[in-house]
Amino acid sequence: MILDYKYVAGLFDGEGWFELNRSSGKRWRMKREYAYFCRAGLQIREKYIIESLQETFGGKIYTSKPKSDKHSVTYKWNVFGNQAVCFADKVAPFLLAKKQQAEILVQFQAQKKENGNKALSDERYALYGELHEKMKILNKRGVGK
Repeated sequence: MILDYKYVAGLFDGEGWFELNRSSGKRWRMKREYAYFCRAGLQIREKYIIESLQETFGGKIYTSKPKSDKHSVTYKWNVFGNQAVCFADKVAPFLLAKKQQAEILVQFQAQKKENGNKALSDERYALYGELHEKMKILNKRGVGK
């Protein structure tokens, strides 16, 4: 079942996330301290919705075991890199709460694509760090956000 972008945007505003992740550069054999990448994801109990997201936008599905008898099995859908940008482009016009995060993700991936396989300049590496910090602030949980 292909999902309507407006429906997905509403669901995503409540249950989804956009992230710019930072990983140790050593793990990626980089000369920099960190490697950056982007992803979008959503986690809910309804497996058929997660499967529809994968059918509509691609990505991967993961199953999370319940933490106790009181909890349910949940399903997580993730898209990375260019697939995450494609997803963000399609739902961004209908997002309310997470519109800024979608815009940052698109901007970040455009910078990565522009750079290609060339070595990162200090300016571009600093921009990745700035975008990561902006996303972190926007994704902060709790009161007084």
